[in-house]
Amino acid sequence: MIFLYGFLRRDYGAAGLYDLQADLSWQQLTITSVCLTLFVPCVAQLAMIIKEHGIWIASLMIAGIISLSFSVGMVLKWILI
Repeated sequence: MIFLYGFLRRDYGAAGLYDLQADLSWQQLTITSVCLTLFVPCVAQLAMIIKEHGIWIASLMIAGIISLSFSVGMVLKWILI
């Protein structure tokens, strides 16, 4: 749910993490923060990427961004946990 909020507005994703800090360990918060930071930009930025590069290139960029975000999160999980 936090990633959806972060996609709609980046600051809402951070606010969602703040609300969950009592329920998550520091490792989980660190991993989630890194993934959220690297995750897909907000809707306004996505619209600009599509406008500047076209839907095909934007789709490739989004697929790469999502893959990178979760890959870095998995590597960080192996390191921290």
